[in-house]
Amino acid sequence: MAREFRPARATDNRALAEIHASSWWQTYRGVLPNEYLDGLRPDRLEDHWQRRLRRDHVPRSTWVVTDNGCLTGFSVIGDCRADAELVGFSGEVYMLYVHSERLGEGFGWLLLEASVAELERRGHYWCVIWVVKANRNARSFYSHLGFRGDNASRWDEFCGRRVAVVRYAKPLNVAVELAHLLQSPITD
Repeated sequence: MAREFRPARATDNRALAEIHASSWWQTYRGVLPNEYLDGLRPDRLEDHWQRRLRRDHVPRSTWVVTDNGCLTGFSVIGDCRADAELVGFSGEVYMLYVHSERLGEGFGWLLLEASVAELERRGHYWCVIWVVKANRNARSFYSHLGFRGDNASRWDEFCGRRVAVVRYAKPLNVAVELAHLLQSPITD
């Protein structure tokens, strides 16, 4: 099986839309309002992805994983967005989804590991991921791969319904992890 992690191409927009819709339908049914999920149709999302891929650049980029040339999942990564204490030295995985028919085949692990490696290559010291609190599968997945909840939370709104979201983080640099554990900066 030939698996590849690569930057998304403009021609990937249809496959990205299908993965985006199918994964959200399966993951968030019963968590997010049905009217929101029902609006996530591949034909609508295809235009969204086409626009996003046209403006994608290094600070915020979309990556895909393929299996024998067939796109099976994607991640969107970049600089940490809104966490004041982390901005400037942390990267963020904004989205990470695998097609609902390909779950459990290792594509999520490959996407996360490769995304984290790309953020580290860009010079980030931490990686953060915001996860819908009710998404226990994702929280378990991230924990299994070394991320831990750091007690940060927020509320996102979907069609008038507030949904709890929690932050998971992972150090990408051993010195940063040691300093965090000691609760003091490392000095010479």
